[in-house]
Amino acid sequence: TGATGITGATTVTGDVKVKASDGTDKVTIASSTGNTVISGTLNAGASTLASASVTGALSSGAATLASASVSGALSAGATTITGATVMKGDVTVKKSDGSATVLTVAGATGNTVISGTLNAGASTLASASVTGALSSGAATLASASVSGALSAGATTITGATGITGATTITGATVMKGDVTVKKSDGSATVLTVAGATGNTVISGT
Repeated sequence: TGATGITGATTVTGDVKVKASDGTDKVTIASSTGNTVISGTLNAGASTLASASVTGALSSGAATLASASVSGALSAGATTITGATVMKGDVTVKKSDGSATVLTVAGATGNTVISGTLNAGASTLASASVTGALSSGAATLASASVSGALSAGATTITGATGITGATTITGATVMKGDVTVKKSDGSATVLTVAGATGNTVISGT
């Protein structure tokens, strides 16, 4: 009872418990496994943990994790991840102040929403839905459906093309193949130009 000083190597056989003045356990060490439970804050310098289970908040300085499993929310500062990384569930990236979401990836579908600008090199898109402006360099589209205004530079279109709505073409335009103009309801052809001969048939005046 009272303050005790121990100098030299000390061996304790059995469980170790540190209690508060009210008798509650604050630190326990199980002698059979070495499992240690700390109810307060653990401050450690450079440390190597074979494994760790944390209930509550974990605050760490620079840390290297060979592997980690996190159940619940993980809050981290600047983080470098090296090696293969698997994320299960949705992924959300917010602004540094947490005020807005700038990127989301749906875990179930892989659908990705980017609020800012996407810069990509040579890319292949199975499908893409763009809300807002789409700016692209040289691009090859197997197929595309555009709802709204489309602004394009030099463009080569191979295959059937359907344009609905008023269309303005500025600059030199080259069309390869036959040209057919139909009524707005598609019911009848009013002009044809044969690509092979240039022969032109006009149904009107």
